[in-house]
Amino acid sequence: MNGEPWFQLRSEPVEGGMRFILPPRPGGPYRTAGAVFILAGVAFAFVTLAVLGGLLAPSGSRAFSPAAKLGLLVSLLPECALVVLGGVWRWGHVEVECREGRLRAWDVWGGFRWSRGLPSSSVMGLEVRALPSGWTRGGADPARTVFSLHALYARGPARAVAAGYPKEWMATLARELGPWLGLPAGPAPIWIEGDVSATETADALLLAGGPPSQWVHVQEEGGLLRLRAGPLGLRGGPAVFLAFGLIWLLFVAFIATMFLLDRGRKGWNRSDYGAVAVLLGFAGVGAGFIVASIHMALRQVIFEVDNLGLRIESTGLWRARPRQWRRDELLAVGVGDSQVEVNNRKLPELQFHLRTGTRRGVLVGFNEADLRWIAARLRQKLQLPARPVEPGAAAEGPTTST
Repeated sequence: MNGEPWFQLRSEPVEGGMRFILPPRPGGPYRTAGAVFILAGVAFAFVTLAVLGGLLAPSGSRAFSPAAKLGLLVSLLPECALVVLGGVWRWGHVEVECREGRLRAWDVWGGFRWSRGLPSSSVMGLEVRALPSGWTRGGADPARTVFSLHALYARGPARAVAAGYPKEWMATLARELGPWLGLPAGPAPIWIEGDVSATETADALLLAGGPPSQWVHVQEEGGLLRLRAGPLGLRGGPAVFLAFGLIWLLFVAFIATMFLLDRGRKGWNRSDYGAVAVLLGFAGVGAGFIVASIHMALRQVIFEVDNLGLRIESTGLWRARPRQWRRDELLAVGVGDSQVEVNNRKLPELQFHLRTGTRRGVLVGFNEADLRWIAARLRQKLQLPARPVEPGAAAEGPTTST
C-alpha cells in the first residue's frame, strides 16, 4: 500500500450492474479546500446579511417586507453553494455506478448528491493519474500527492470519475470497474501513472482492437512503422475553434454596427479612430480562430519510426518544419493536456518527453482515443514508457505544441 491509509471499497448490486462506494477522502488538498470553502461561505453570508440587512430594512424598523426577505434569500444562494461544495469535498464521498457498460458518478454528502455528468456513451478505458501541480503533484512531499480516476471515451474528452484520493484507492476502483464495462474486446484497459507493467498491459489490450477511427492509418514494412493521423475535417477540436471564431466575429460585428450607427448620428472625432483600431484587433482574434480551425481540419501528421529513431512531418494550411529524434533522445511518449484551453478544459495532445527536460506536443485537439492508440503504438515500437522514469526528468518542463 506504500504507506497509504487502509480502506474498504463497498459495493452493492443494482439493476443491470454494480455500484461502488468510496469512503470519505483521508486527507489532502481536497479536504483542505473544502474547509476553506465552508469558512468563505459562512463569512460571505454574514457580510451579505449585515450589508443587505441594513439596506433593505425600513428606517428605524427591524421588520423586513416579503420582497426584502426574498431578496436576502436569493443573495445567500452563492454562499450556500460554497458551503455545500465545501462539505462535499471535506466530508463527502464518491459513488460510482456501472450499468450496461455505462458509468455514472456522484459526490455525496448527507442528502446532497452532486452528479459528475459523465457521458452516456461506452467507455474505452480507465486511467489513474496524478492531479496537476496546483493539487501538489511534483511537490516536496510525494506522499501528499493525490490522484484521480478518469474514464476515456472513444468520442470526446476524458472525464473525471473520482478525484482527490490516494493512488491505490483509485487503482482498486479501476480494477473493480474493469470487468463491468463489458467491452467487446475483453477487459477494459487500465493505465496507472507510474506503473510500467499496468501501462504495457493496457497498451496491449488497446492495440489488439486496431485504430479506434478511420482517421488513423498504419503501414509497416520491414523495420519501418508509418502512422498517418488526419485530416479530421470540421469535427471535434476544429469544429469548436470554428464555432468560437464565428461567435466572436458576430459579437464584434454587432458592436461595430452599433458604434458606426452612433458615429453616423453624432459625427466623428479623432478619438474614434482608436476605437476602430481596437475593433479591428478583436476582429483579427476571431479571424485567427477561424484560420486555426481550418488548419486543424486539414492537418495531417505522419510518424515514421525505424531502428534509429522517430521522424514527424506535419502539413495543413502551412507545413511545419519536420522533427526528428534519435531513440536515445526520447524518455517517454504519452498523452497529456496542452496549453490550449477551450470552455475551461485543456485540449489533449500527443507528448514526447525529451532528455533535455522539455516536452514536445503534436496533434493538439485530436480525438483523445486516437491519441492514446498512437501513443501506445509508438511506445511499443520505441520501447518507451508513458512517463519519464528518471526522477524529475521532464516531469514539469515546458511544452511546445504544434
